[in-house]
Amino acid sequence: MSEQPASCRIVLDRDKSVFRYVCDGLGFTDDWINACLTLGFVAGDKLIGGLIYHNMRPNHDLWWTIYTTDKRWCTKAVLKQIFGLAFNYYNVQCVRLLINTDNAPCLKLVERLGFKREGLLRCFREDAADCFVYSILKSENLWKGKKSMSKSIGKILGAGGATTGNYGSETNLLNYLKNYNTANYDTTLNNLTSYAANASANLNNMGSYNFGVSASDDARQRAETAQFNAYTNMLSPQFANQTDDLQARLLNQGLSVGNPAYQRAMTDLQNNQNSALTNAAYQAVEAGQNAYSQSLNDQISAAGFTNSAQSGYINQLLSALQNSVSGYNNAMNIYSVQHPADSRIAQNSYANSQARQQTGDDFLRTAATAALSAFSDARLKENIFPVGKLFNGLTVYRFNFKGCPFPQIGLIAQEVCQHYPEAVTVDKDGFLKVDYNLACRTKEN
Repeated sequence: MSEQPASCRIVLDRDKSVFRYVCDGLGFTDDWINACLTLGFVAGDKLIGGLIYHNMRPNHDLWWTIYTTDKRWCTKAVLKQIFGLAFNYYNVQCVRLLINTDNAPCLKLVERLGFKREGLLRCFREDAADCFVYSILKSENLWKGKKSMSKSIGKILGAGGATTGNYGSETNLLNYLKNYNTANYDTTLNNLTSYAANASANLNNMGSYNFGVSASDDARQRAETAQFNAYTNMLSPQFANQTDDLQARLLNQGLSVGNPAYQRAMTDLQNNQNSALTNAAYQAVEAGQNAYSQSLNDQISAAGFTNSAQSGYINQLLSALQNSVSGYNNAMNIYSVQHPADSRIAQNSYANSQARQQTGDDFLRTAATAALSAFSDARLKENIFPVGKLFNGLTVYRFNFKGCPFPQIGLIAQEVCQHYPEAVTVDKDGFLKVDYNLACRTKEN
């Protein structure tokens, strides 16, 4: 499977148009199925397929019905999302589907995806066609993603589309700089001290002047060390304060060590701090190079190269310094292009992540508000399983009411009462109900 092309995406079926598309494509009526979710596969502006999740038994299994006219839907990105919704969002242990026995391409595909043949249903279709039953267990799933379910839902809904790569002009310039050969210039710079000493040796007939010249590598190292120590002395307390502030903020949000969101936030902070240290190292190297050049110039001046007999040699040395393009200079040119690009890419990646998280959270909250009965008392529910969180920290659960097999999404009144007691009321029979307009507020409200 290849990665999902940019022109192919998943859409959520909000108006049952994808559901009807699948039913029409398969020749079914639209009243044959107990659907709980339908997704569409879109290439460009064209709907090329659809997937219906249906006949789910909570915590046990559900069925897929797929219809498509284009193989571009079947990518790693799509597979990770559709399997993730089944096994992580709905938390079933098995996904099942039916395939006509004469549909060879489809049979080959599902077996490549990890489905196993369970049996044969003879004369199952209305046209008397035989069908194979296929299934895949959660433990057999090959298509596992690393994103949270809120982010996966956010991606399906199209959130977070900022560019997370180099621009074309940046790529072209970086390719040129990385292929630029600095070997001759680096050799010239490495030999400058010897060159200056050899050149000055030709002036030995000019009295008692001292014409031997060399730059100080110790001066370069001292300048580098001093500059880097100055940066780190300034940055270390800042890093410590940033780390303490972030840990406190995360703990206040209910995120502790070991929580994936906690780990992601700490990793982002560490990456930013490492970037600052890398920049400090570049600045220290530049200070060392400046000290080295200044040392050479100081040595030239101290040697008393002031008369016209010496000027030709000195100008030659200075010209060699001024016209050189070293590996260091080239590395700094690459850094000047790549560092802003890396910063922009990191910011866009974070913005995409936040947008998908927020959109997914909004979806879960909207689904909770729309799907629930007025009653949210835990005593009336069973098969309760957490599937996400609202922005105000309340957990969203998947469950079914006792005596009703159909899954629903919502809050637990007993939990809401601990945080927003004004959102919970008691009915005449003593059961708790939730006012979702109050319970779904953000903490700022």
